[in-house]
Amino acid sequence: MTLDDINLQLVKMPCNIEAAVTTNNDGSYTVFVNKNISVEQQKEAILHELRHIERGDFLCNEGADEIEYQVRKEK
Repeated sequence: MTLDDINLQLVKMPCNIEAAVTTNNDGSYTVFVNKNISVEQQKEAILHELRHIERGDFLCNEGADEIEYQVRKEK
């Protein structure tokens, strides 16, 4: 996985969502980042989503709550 495989998009999102990531058909990822939060929050949100990608969380059978717990614990 390289940075060429990750697309960043600044988009309007609800204030309680900082970012989200999706897999694309070509094996790349798109990270959607809330454009209405501070630059510092955006950076942290991007790093958080990158940890999900690095960990392979999209291939994991664990529940979302457990995945989030593990990612936040690794921070």
